[in-house]
Amino acid sequence: MTTMVLHYSTNLLDVIKTILRNLMLGWQLATQKRANMEVAKYLVEAGEYQNIHEARRELDMRAQQWYEEQKNA
Repeated sequence: MTTMVLHYSTNLLDVIKTILRNLMLGWQLATQKRANMEVAKYLVEAGEYQNIHEARRELDMRAQQWYEEQKNA
């Protein structure tokens, strides 16, 4: 009986850990995309990109790629 309870508790903690980890990663991605809007403005002003949409798209793609790598790790 004790083994069953410990096994259930461990599984429950793993589920909670996964949920909290995904929430944290989602929050980080949202924060990064917000920061990308500001960085894209500066990159266009510096002449690195032709327009803000191109800069933001590339920055967001990199952030999304990082998010997927972290989520699958």
